Amino acid sequence: MAKSSHPITSRAWQTRRAQVLARARYICRYCKGKADQVDHLIPRALGGSDDYSNLAAACRDCNRLKSSNMPDVFEAMRRGGGSITPGAVSSK
Repeated sequence: MAKSSHPITSRAWQTRRAQVLARARYICRYCKGKADQVDHLIPRALGGSDDYSNLAAACRDCNRLKSSNMPDVFEAMRRGGGSITPGAVSSK
């Protein structure tokens, strides 16, 4: 069985993920599109935790583009490069 990339158990992560998405009504924090993923506001790579207060709903495009950036850096990138329309980012 593959090892989970999260410090909490896989089952606990799936429960937390579902709760975060429901809390946000499946709306992306960044572009207001349909959220299907959970983003760490403070990335785990920068010391962020899996605590509810550090988790936000995100669409696939925004989550991928934000990567390991802080939310304010990502928002500045979005403003500088124009707004990100849900589903408009290609997977190239």
